[in-house]
Amino acid sequence: MVALAVAGLLVVTPRRVHADAMARTLEAGFGVRRAVAATGHPDAISRVIAQRPHAVLVDFEIEDLVACLRAVRRAAPSVPIVVYGVGCVEGAGERLIHAAQAGVSSFVDDEQQLEGLVPVLELALQGQPYCSPRVAGVLLHALQLIRDLPLPQDVDAGRAGAVLSQRERIVAELVVSGLTNRQIANRLVVSEATVKSHVHAILHKLGIHRREEVRMWFGPGRAPAPAPVPQLPLRLADAAPPLMGGALHPSDRSPSILPAPSWP
Repeated sequence: MVALAVAGLLVVTPRRVHADAMARTLEAGFGVRRAVAATGHPDAISRVIAQRPHAVLVDFEIEDLVACLRAVRRAAPSVPIVVYGVGCVEGAGERLIHAAQAGVSSFVDDEQQLEGLVPVLELALQGQPYCSPRVAGVLLHALQLIRDLPLPQDVDAGRAGAVLSQRERIVAELVVSGLTNRQIANRLVVSEATVKSHVHAILHKLGIHRREEVRMWFGPGRAPAPAPVPQLPLRLADAAPPLMGGALHPSDRSPSILPAPSWP
């Protein structure tokens, strides 16, 4: 029997009997010095803070999975999290994506026995991720269908574009096209700090965290509604009214330009 070289382990599962039995088995048969159990989000956080485990094992079936994972990650940023019991059920792909974004180290399917979790936990403690082949298949399929997933807070692509200002929609279109902040700044003739401010506003309004997610939600065929790009500044010769019989004074033929519209 393989011994697990870990001093403290937290097991999070919705069933108290299952959680306690699993913790005792890990202590008795796999060399874990201290295994504690939790049955949900609040219980898990209190255990993380009080016990300071070296790894966290989370049941995929807990009701508030993603919220629990995010809270554990905030409370213990460096502790590896392994999600076990992943089944091929409806909605599993979306939950896997959100769980991965929450900082999960490894995923194990629901056909894996307890003995199979030990090497996965060992890898996680060494900083090496793992994903069961069945789980990888579910995750890959979900990623292929990523553009069909709802936006956070149930905001669809059309409405998401509507909540953005005109300038934010312009920046969002350029982000979708793959331009960096500096390239966008050069394109719009503004500072890079201004573009960064617009990108942060876009992420905040859409309830997302990375610019890659802007491209994810506003991919081909789902770009935000086009917004008019500020017109190039006019030459004075084009903007000034004609003088004396339509003739322009030579000084009025200067190629100087009007100031470009400013961006906040």
